[in-house]
Amino acid sequence: MLYKKTWVLTSLLICAAMHDASATILSNGDVLTIETGIPVFNTDGDPVDVAGGSWFALNLNGNGRIDSIEKVSLAQGTTGLVIGVTTPIGAHHSGIPNSSDSNAVTAPWQYFASTGSDYLVSPVTGGTDGLDLSGWQVAWDSIDAIPLGSGAWEIGFTSGLANFDWNGLYGSPYALDYRATIASGPFAGLQYGLHLEGIVEAASVPEPASIALLSLGLLGMNRVHRQRKT
Repeated sequence: MLYKKTWVLTSLLICAAMHDASATILSNGDVLTIETGIPVFNTDGDPVDVAGGSWFALNLNGNGRIDSIEKVSLAQGTTGLVIGVTTPIGAHHSGIPNSSDSNAVTAPWQYFASTGSDYLVSPVTGGTDGLDLSGWQVAWDSIDAIPLGSGAWEIGFTSGLANFDWNGLYGSPYALDYRATIASGPFAGLQYGLHLEGIVEAASVPEPASIALLSLGLLGMNRVHRQRKT
């Protein structure tokens, strides 16, 4: 009976350790939903701020900070931000978004008089120690690729890494903030800011590696238990 209790307790400790180890690290297939940004308009109907939710901004006046009027609201695309995957280029053209436009991570957005979207050329990985967002790119108007994987410019930010605030529990809210600088092209040197809010959802299917690790641990302890019993 003592061996049986020891085996059960050890099994529970392994499961708890696995949970703790992944509590602040996102797994492949986890989804960051994207809460729609709430735009604020002035009396003339012009957007002047994003009061809550997700947004991006370009520091057009070069003052080294993001002003309220520079924010553009974002909404979720067909998938949201899925950890460990890349996404195809989304809609981008002159003129405002139309009903046939689509994009995976974020819904197509309007910047000035043209349509753009965000996509990933390398997978997002990491957790509360920082999310690797070095593969983040923007397509806008006739420009297919505006890389935004480097050039952090605000105190507290690291190039290619997004600051990620999450309590480690699936179903709980998160906040993601990222800073980068456009390295080349007609917008070279412009400072970029990204803020995402939403919920962290667990991958629908557990990772095979995690299942195998747990199975091997339980199998090994079961074998030890049988040997001691014998």
